[in-house]
Order: sequence, then C-alpha cells, then structure tokens
Amino acid sequence: MMQSHRLFLMLFLTACLSIAGCQQKSGSPQSIQQSSSSEPPEQIEIVEPPVQADESVVVFGPVTVDREKGKPDIQTFSFTVADNVNSNYFINILNGGSEYCEDSLHEGRQEHRISSAKIWLNGEIIVGPEHFNQHTDEISLPVSLNSENILSVELRSKPGSNITIEITGMYQGPWLELAYVDTFEYIWSDYDADGNFNATFYRPIIPGELTDFHILGHYGYPGHSITPNGYILVAREIKPGSLAHPTEYIPLWSSAGLGADYLAIFWKPVPPVGYQCLGLMVTAGGNFLNPPALTDMMCVKNDIAISNHLYELDANKYAVQLLWNTDGTPANAFTATKIIPNKGYVLNDGANANAIHVGTFTGSAATTIEQDMTLAGWIDKRFVLQHEVNSDSITSLINRHAPFIFMHPEEIYFP
Repeated sequence: MMQSHRLFLMLFLTACLSIAGCQQKSGSPQSIQQSSSSEPPEQIEIVEPPVQADESVVVFGPVTVDREKGKPDIQTFSFTVADNVNSNYFINILNGGSEYCEDSLHEGRQEHRISSAKIWLNGEIIVGPEHFNQHTDEISLPVSLNSENILSVELRSKPGSNITIEITGMYQGPWLELAYVDTFEYIWSDYDADGNFNATFYRPIIPGELTDFHILGHYGYPGHSITPNGYILVAREIKPGSLAHPTEYIPLWSSAGLGADYLAIFWKPVPPVGYQCLGLMVTAGGNFLNPPALTDMMCVKNDIAISNHLYELDANKYAVQLLWNTDGTPANAFTATKIIPNKGYVLNDGANANAIHVGTFTGSAATTIEQDMTLAGWIDKRFVLQHEVNSDSITSLINRHAPFIFMHPEEIYFP
C-alpha cells in the first residue's frame, strides 16, 4: 500500500493567495502577455494612507436638551463606549441648540442660549454655572468615560432655551473584518461558445455563521466547472461607514452573439462619493432592465482601497491575469482580468506590503488586457482586523488545501 502524508508547505500557502492562471482550449494561441506593451509602464507615485489613522467619532449625541416650563428638572441619558475608541474624549456643547435642528424652536441660537446649567457624568459634575452666560457659544472640555456611562443635565435658564451635547473620541480600531469563502453559486459560463478561452462566473455563498458579511463582487473561474477551485473574501463592517452599497450599475457587456447556451450581462457598480468598488457583477439572462440589487454587494471607503494603479508601480512584480475574453467569437469584445502578485513575489516592500487581493475581477470592452483603473483591486490590510493564527486554523488550512505526496512504503525519510 502506498502511504499518503499531508505536508505543510510555506510555498504552497503563499501560492494560495493567487488564483490559477488562464486555461486555454486545445490548439488556441499562446496566452496573452502580462502587458499589452513590451515596455514597462511609467512609474507613478502611490500616496500611502496613514496606518490605522485616528479619526474623531461620536460616542454620544448630538442630543438637544430643552429647558421646559416649570421647575428645572434633571434629564438623564445612558450610553456605552466601544473598546476601539481611545481615552481622549471631549464633551462638546453648543449653547442655544444646534444648526442641525430644523424645529422652529431652535432657529436663532442667540435668543435660545442658557445662562446657567449643570452637567454630571457618572455622578461627577463636569460643567457648572460658571461655564455659561449669554455670550458663551461653545464649550469643549476633556472627560473620562467608562464602558457604561450616565450623563445628567439640568438647565436653569428661561423656558425655551437649550443646549446641544455630544461626546467624541478618537477611533483607533480596525475598519473591516474579512472572511474566506470558497463555496459558490453558478451564474453563467461561455459553454458551447467557439472562442479561444473558457470561463465560468459565480456568486459567492456566505455561510450562515458569517453574520453581517457582504460580498465585494462576483467570482470568475478560468474554465468550466460547477464547483470551482478558488476563493473570494467577503467583508464585515466594524467601523460604521466603512462599507456602502453602490448607487447604480452600468451594463458593460452582454453575451448576445457569443453562441453560448445562455445569455448574461456584466455590470459595473457605481460607488457613492468617497468609496470604491472592487469588482464586477454578473446576471444570467439578457434583460438590461434587471440589474443586480443595490444591496447585493458593498463598496469600500477610499481610505481602505488600494488602486489598480499598483500594477503600474512595478510591472515585474504584478501580473494582469487574464480570466477570459471573447477572442475567436462573433460577440462584442470583452475581457475579464485580475491583478495579482507574480509567482514567487511576496508583498513585502513599503505600501505594497499591505495589499490584500479579495479575489474579485474586473473587465473592459476589448480583447486586449486593459485593466479598469476606476475599480480598486486591493484592500489595505492595515485597516483589517487581524486574527491570531492558531494550531486549529493551520490544521484546517492544511486539511483543506495541502497537496498529497505519495511515498514508497519502504521510504526511510518519512516526515
């Protein structure tokens, strides 16, 4: 009997970060080169985002407190503070309300200012009558918070006066959590088309235990398979506002005229201002009036995204990987691509060391590789929750992906 052993190979784990290269049909031309030009692209400067940049976040409010008629009373509020906000907290008070208040009671802050008030935080007075008068517009003071907090306010001025309170801190934690998904739902393939390349496109299936995770684009596989051998990353928002749904989809290409068994449309998501999308979406059928739902995917904050211009920085380290194109078919031109690290290259220099490719794809209306630079290709890992690697996770990875090596039963060099 031959004995089998699973070997944990670091080189293999590195290779897992790349998707298998393009598969050609028998007799087709040699694979497309990494770049459409033999000359290396002109280098451009990549502006590196700050590492886990501090950002002011509101941990309480804004809340407008009104002085009602009758005897002054104390209004009490409770709130919690997340662990990923540091201890540099400030209470900010607008005397006379807030410009955000649309109620007519709050129009004209000057006439609604208070002259005396007391504010307690966790039982200690932090703001007193000495801080207020009719000329006081804003107050900002440092405060200390617990994980659970109680804020109490007593206004002692004429009825109709008010203040608006908020408490801010500096966010220092991760923005996103990423998870590995390797199960997919079939959408469309070019089966029975007469082109030079084969491909199948899938919708990632997010397991039930991955609560609040979202896809960042669909997955493309260079071949025909119901169950592709590949992966994609899905994302969960930790810092509010890190993810956002696209505002619309633009149809890029239809498979009409390709000769495949079924029709499909490839869609480009349009991100909200301040966000970038990381991949395309595919729908089965030829109905241009039926794009994917806006809630089907997420775009990421600009701070988190790393542009596809990473390829232009060093063409020797990055390859534009061809997934599929319409070469050899009568259909309108289309090419699906990815940017991945070249074989054997580890992202370990400067800003590039932080690039995580999520496994999505992009494309263009051409049969040559023209990477869409309006889509981001990577996520900056400095904004991603880092999980500790333990023996269980390593064992799971080995069992799922490590190769079998068969050895002779009399081999003396067993592991």
